[in-house]
Amino acid sequence: LITTVTTFAGLLPLMLTRSVQAQPLIPMAASLAYGVLFSSAATLLVAPAFLLVLRDLTGGARRGAQRVGDLLGDLAGTAPRLQRWMERFPYVQESLRAREFEDLQIPDDIGLDPETARAARQGLVRLYYEREFDREEMRAQLGAIAAKAPATDNLVGEARVWAEQQSFQLGVHMLRGVIAPVDAARPLTDILDSCLNELLQAARQDLLAELDQPLGGNACLVALDSAGRREFAIGSPLRLMFVYEPSSGRSTRLSLAPEAAYGQYLQRLMRLVHHLSPEGMLFEAVPPYALPQGSGTAAACPLSALSDHFDDAPAPSELRLLTHARVIEAQGELGERFAAFRQAALSRTPNRDALVADLVAARRGIAQRHRPGDIWDVRGRLGGLGDLELLAEYLQLTGAATTPAVLVNGLAPTFTAAAEHGLIDQSAATELAAAASLWQCLDGYFRMTSPGDFDPESTSEEVREVIAQGSGVDAFDALRTRMADAAQRVAELFDRLLDGQEIAAR
Repeated sequence: LITTVTTFAGLLPLMLTRSVQAQPLIPMAASLAYGVLFSSAATLLVAPAFLLVLRDLTGGARRGAQRVGDLLGDLAGTAPRLQRWMERFPYVQESLRAREFEDLQIPDDIGLDPETARAARQGLVRLYYEREFDREEMRAQLGAIAAKAPATDNLVGEARVWAEQQSFQLGVHMLRGVIAPVDAARPLTDILDSCLNELLQAARQDLLAELDQPLGGNACLVALDSAGRREFAIGSPLRLMFVYEPSSGRSTRLSLAPEAAYGQYLQRLMRLVHHLSPEGMLFEAVPPYALPQGSGTAAACPLSALSDHFDDAPAPSELRLLTHARVIEAQGELGERFAAFRQAALSRTPNRDALVADLVAARRGIAQRHRPGDIWDVRGRLGGLGDLELLAEYLQLTGAATTPAVLVNGLAPTFTAAAEHGLIDQSAATELAAAASLWQCLDGYFRMTSPGDFDPESTSEEVREVIAQGSGVDAFDALRTRMADAAQRVAELFDRLLDGQEIAAR
């Protein structure tokens, strides 16, 4: 307005003059004056609209920052493990500001009732990890990061940051009740698989650079236990098996025997694995499987020696180990060859008496590590997660010879497959699958909330409510009864199985 008034005031005398010499300037002055007038009118309309858009953008950023602040505030003092994670590695908090995390948040002020909003959040998160950020996308994303790392130590550091941020996001989703631990176990396992794949390649490249000679042959990394089933919970022990197959013809250029070269390969790999989770925040690194050889053992297992060992009446405990084995990454065709070896080893009819004796001994060992009165020890208690794992191993070992389809990954899928092929009663399988879901959910919640033994007093009422809902009970106080009933039923079925009785519903 000021510009328009001053422009007209300055140009008006020129526009009104009758001077002959000024006549050529009058049209130009009039055009300038009216141009300023129309531009001022446009500014009066456009400027407020621009300011409103700018305000909305800045307000959205402030709201996003506020949501992150609210999330971090909710976690402080409610989940000791995540709080310790934030204190020890502050960069994990940045993962909550990532676009992929923000896009999964549904604001509370959009008019949805709590149940609908919760279902919408669960659907978004499930779809994200199944379709958008699946195993292949994880590997591609970490592979792009690894390609920029100048050295192996830098690669391990980048992989650790990436894995911790992705796992932290999953933990926040879990404690908000958006994803159950039994559903989060698969993407969590895939996160670790992506890291181990990069470490396997990095260890090989470092060894080749030091030896200055071709290694010859291929290597294969195998996950065991819960990681093999893709049912890994944060902070769980991570046990691996390293298998290799040297090339058929040994070159005279090689200065090391294959067993020595691949032994060094495994040593380098395990050093990197330990550095990936130095404080046990992601997993607890344990020694890899060692193949008995003569008077000693070999942690780097030649496939031929592994096959010979399992052809020669191996201990039932080693056969049980193979039921959960899964190839993470393999070079050449070694992955397919290991899968064929595993299938053949598990398809032989075992000595049932020896298997039952081994299960009884394994069950006794689990019970000895359980502290009496610790009701929150979901693995060690009678009828707990440990018993379910033994049950699944028994069903696979006794059924695989006639029913290869029972060799599936996962506890609940094993019970379901056993019922479909007549190995156990359908109702009993449903009970066992429900118990597996309960124990795995509780194990995931307890490990994500507590760095040590679970203490309900150290968690907030909101987190206890999430645990109760995820466990299928209305209130946390009812969880003790739910756990006791499930443990009693699993123990009954386990005892009937070992006694040679048919497992059927009550």
